[in-house]
Amino acid sequence: MKDKFYLYFLRRPDRDDPFEPGRGCPFYVGKGSNGRKGDHRKAAKRLLDKGGTKSRKINIIHKLWKRDLDFEEDIILEDLTENEANEYEIEAISAYGRLDLKTGCLANMTNGGEGTSGAVMSDEAKKKLSDARVGRFGGENNPMYGKTRPDLAKRNKLGLNRGIPFTEEHKKKIGEKNKGKNNGMYGKVPINAFKEGQVSSFLGKKHTIGARAKMREAKKGYVPWIKGKEHSEETKRKISEAAKRRWQLKGEDLCDCQ
Repeated sequence: MKDKFYLYFLRRPDRDDPFEPGRGCPFYVGKGSNGRKGDHRKAAKRLLDKGGTKSRKINIIHKLWKRDLDFEEDIILEDLTENEANEYEIEAISAYGRLDLKTGCLANMTNGGEGTSGAVMSDEAKKKLSDARVGRFGGENNPMYGKTRPDLAKRNKLGLNRGIPFTEEHKKKIGEKNKGKNNGMYGKVPINAFKEGQVSSFLGKKHTIGARAKMREAKKGYVPWIKGKEHSEETKRKISEAAKRRWQLKGEDLCDCQ
């Protein structure tokens, strides 16, 4: 027996539904079966303290949670075939409109109705995909064709070389290879904060969502003092000369060149 599908809305409590006053405004429309509607909450929890770019839907959920608000998973229609669910999804997205197109309130990135659950690819379709890959990367078209990965590269990929110091011969080869290269930091001393390791504990770390929210609030209304101002020709000349001097003074501490 085939699964029955349903159409659902994710509603936000801080805005009213334009078609149903008193109900939360939908910010996402989806179709699914079984526990599909609960996947969005699981994904939002998993991504809560992770950096990087997130979907508009996840961002809305996180912003609601920051304000101690929660969204509602509202099933609108039940006992649908998949084709019926696809059709209703398209109609709902069209009625409410999409945020990315500036036509409405939904975080959906498509017009709906995509995909077929449990679809099986035909042998002919599989062959076409295989032939396309061979044409692009098969045989001599593959940049690694006929090449063997060196043992050192294999060990690096597996993490087997971590913590092993370079041999003197290896150091010499690296030094010879880097001779004559234009290094902007050659002969210069790092500023004290880095030299004394005062910022090493922050390297590689990312701000939490709560910290980023606080920083955004702190910046609201801030206007840089330089905004709307223009340097005089005399000031521009001084800045240019100072920059030239900094590059000429090799071997001195960066702090002394500013």
